[in-house]
Amino acid sequence: MNIIVVSDVHANFQALQALDLKLKSMSFEKIVVLGDVLTYGVEVEATIELLKRWDSDYDMVFIKGNHDQIYFDFQNNNNYQYKVFPEFIDESVVYTASLLNDKLEMQFTWQESYVYENILFSHANAYRYGDWSYVNVEEDFKANLHKIIEGGFRGAIFGHTHRGKCYLEDNMGEKFFVLPSCIDIPYDSSFIITNGSLGQPRGSDYSVLHLSVTKKRITSKVIPIDFDVKKHRESISRSSLTPSTKERLLSFYS
Repeated sequence: MNIIVVSDVHANFQALQALDLKLKSMSFEKIVVLGDVLTYGVEVEATIELLKRWDSDYDMVFIKGNHDQIYFDFQNNNNYQYKVFPEFIDESVVYTASLLNDKLEMQFTWQESYVYENILFSHANAYRYGDWSYVNVEEDFKANLHKIIEGGFRGAIFGHTHRGKCYLEDNMGEKFFVLPSCIDIPYDSSFIITNGSLGQPRGSDYSVLHLSVTKKRITSKVIPIDFDVKKHRESISRSSLTPSTKERLLSFYS
């Protein structure tokens, strides 16, 4: 099975559109979206409409992330701040919600997680849905690896951190490293991969993951996505967000 893993789009329509073109020349059977399709970017409906087209054209899995749950709660008049948000995030959320034509919760068949060949796909971590703890440093990876092994899984793919990292455990010991452009993971290894981000990466390229899963190994390839960052920045600059929020959002795309 060849799987494209897309994480943390955050309404970066320009990056999503570039990936859309690239998919036409890629070999895959399924796309797993690891959540957080909105916030930060402002081309909200264009992002949703493109993902809806994918939902018609491809075998899709949509996993709920914290920024998806925010809009589910917001649009249902529930408390949407699961923690105190910085002002720029709260303004981006309220602005994004104002651009939504329909309830985000109703646009896709959302799942809390997905499992394929004993590999767990989840937005943030191996814990219960709604626990948005980050898997970022080595101790986080160790704790989560123990959790997935207890659950009978051989490995896991997470998003949320916007950083590509990998943790492996086999008969040779444990390894923790930045996710390389390509890595083969033997079937008897336990592992966690944190995908980078298509929409707002931190310390790496705009990218998606291509997973090839066989009975002998998993091959993970990072697929860089080139797009016109200037257009994305211009869309934020043209929005009616306050200057301070624009400045903070643009800082992610310099």
